Amino acid sequence: SSGNPHCVEANKGYNTVIENCTNSGTILHNARYSAVIEISGTGADGKAARHATAGGVVGLINGRSDAKATVTGCTNKGVVSDGWSGQRHFIGGISGYSKYVTFTNNVMSGSLESYNGLSIGVAGGIVGAAYEGVTVSGGSSKPSFNCVGTSNVDLCAGLCVGVSLGNVSVSDVKVGVGATAKIKNKNVEGTITKDNYKVYNELVSTTAIGDNTNYTTTVTNVTWED
Repeated sequence: SSGNPHCVEANKGYNTVIENCTNSGTILHNARYSAVIEISGTGADGKAARHATAGGVVGLINGRSDAKATVTGCTNKGVVSDGWSGQRHFIGGISGYSKYVTFTNNVMSGSLESYNGLSIGVAGGIVGAAYEGVTVSGGSSKPSFNCVGTSNVDLCAGLCVGVSLGNVSVSDVKVGVGATAKIKNKNVEGTITKDNYKVYNELVSTTAIGDNTNYTTTVTNVTWED
């Protein structure tokens, strides 16, 4: 689509149903964008491989406003790893990128990692980048993190949603962190703890086509578990 660099047609979607799937392996996406499809007139940020999405169950899932896709009862115990050129790489424990999707009673206990220390931009326990109409409810998200952001842009790391870029809701989810909780932003390394964790992030520094900054994210009854 010329209107969205994630290769998602803005006016189309699919009422996909994914149920009771489990991943325990390693999902690795390492895209180089020197020779790939490019959206006309968008420059370097329009190169499709800059907009990489990787997830433990589904990389990218695009539902419909009138018939949302659903991901229910899925588990990721494995590793989701990506990285090359920074902020447009999205990884998620269950899904890398989602729009008009309902996530119910999913469990993330695996790891979100930068491949060989290369930069990513968004890492979320359930969903990496959540666009319009995403709902996350029930289940638990306790990922390990070993992620690096770019030198000048913060990495968006959230226990449920890496970055919210639409009307999104999160409810009744148990959260925590795994054995490793390292994130590196602007060349400064930190850890995710009970005292400083984020359920989601609302901003990512980008001017890419398709991003939305007029939205509401709601969080209800999300509780920490060691």
